[in-house]
Amino acid sequence: MNKLYAGICALLLILLFISPARITAVEPTGFHFLQTNVGARQSALAGAAVAHTGDLHALYYNPAGLATIEGRVGSVTYLKHLIDFQSGFVGYAQSLKQNSVFALGINYIDYGEFDETDSQGEKLGTTFNANTMVLTASYARQAVIENMFVGVSAKYIRSVIQSFSSTAAAVDVGVIYRVPFTEDLDIGLSVLNIGNTMSAFIEEKSKLPQKIVAGFSKQLAHLPLLFNLNGYKVSNDEDFQFVVGGELNVATGVFLRFGFDSIGRDAHVNSDLDKLAGVSAGFGFNRNEYHLDYAISSLGEVGSLNRVSFTYIF
Repeated sequence: MNKLYAGICALLLILLFISPARITAVEPTGFHFLQTNVGARQSALAGAAVAHTGDLHALYYNPAGLATIEGRVGSVTYLKHLIDFQSGFVGYAQSLKQNSVFALGINYIDYGEFDETDSQGEKLGTTFNANTMVLTASYARQAVIENMFVGVSAKYIRSVIQSFSSTAAAVDVGVIYRVPFTEDLDIGLSVLNIGNTMSAFIEEKSKLPQKIVAGFSKQLAHLPLLFNLNGYKVSNDEDFQFVVGGELNVATGVFLRFGFDSIGRDAHVNSDLDKLAGVSAGFGFNRNEYHLDYAISSLGEVGSLNRVSFTYIF
């Protein structure tokens, strides 16, 4: 276990220093579903979760956030996507010895059934399906440095269209530092989707959307509000983006959430709904070991995404 931990720390340091340089290159990418948020709580915060700890969904945003989980946690999420796409997430995390946590997650999107056509667009009377799947295994633990947590995730990615498929393998790494000289301030950094496509649909292999995220979460001193601010850069986008989110504890176990992702500005089409693009909101109910969360995320004129998550702490 000590050798494994040393290897994780070495990999974390190498990738955190190397990946920001690589991610500045603007190249066409595929596997865009990897940029879709997972979990209703985080989605209501517009994905501003790089510094969240103790939450199973951290395996998607920053695996280091898993390190403070105690016992066992299971969670399921249903996403009502656009034009009847169906999506779901199932995850499980368990604390191990030596202040470490192991987690597994499966994220799945079913794009539905499509009519097959010829080169002229005429229907052939047959149909085909399309879907994607991401299998993630994560390991996190408290670092040698006090108040610091580190984590790493390995991903297997598969996308299928009709009889064609494309697969990829990737790694996520992250670190979270809990600032000791101030109250309830966590700073996080993660590098996501570092990897390569193993097989292409036909010939050309798509690049993975590598993403670097940095930010913080702060529990305000005189208001029951958890404030989150993240900045991120995706390899297929020249622009630096930011997300901001707040979680207000309105009563015992009752939360209201809101968020904004600046990338929503790219969805503006001179519509009355432009002002809502990138905006998200939701609520959560925590009662003992049961957590229920809901989120709605606006894409402006395109539509909105609805998510419901249920989490059980064993």
